[in-house]
Amino acid sequence: MPDQIVFDEDGDLTLIVGEDEQEFIVCSKTVARVSRPFKRMLYGHFKEAKPADNSVSWSVELLEDDATAVEILMNIVHSNFHDVQYPMS
Repeated sequence: MPDQIVFDEDGDLTLIVGEDEQEFIVCSKTVARVSRPFKRMLYGHFKEAKPADNSVSWSVELLEDDATAVEILMNIVHSNFHDVQYPMS
């Protein structure tokens, strides 16, 4: 399994992305703030929603998504613009 990529040192959510199950540590509030679908998924009535028990780690599997694309998106939404590779292919 690939190493974790940390987008926020205080991140409260692990996204597990792609067939290689790349792990991204993100701030759930940041992700929800920029995406209505993520907001509904993370803070609505879906199985991926934040666990009621704060002692349980929170992770969401996005196994059919492209890890490279999600990495670019997470860099942008977390304002890590210096880590976005240009040109994007």
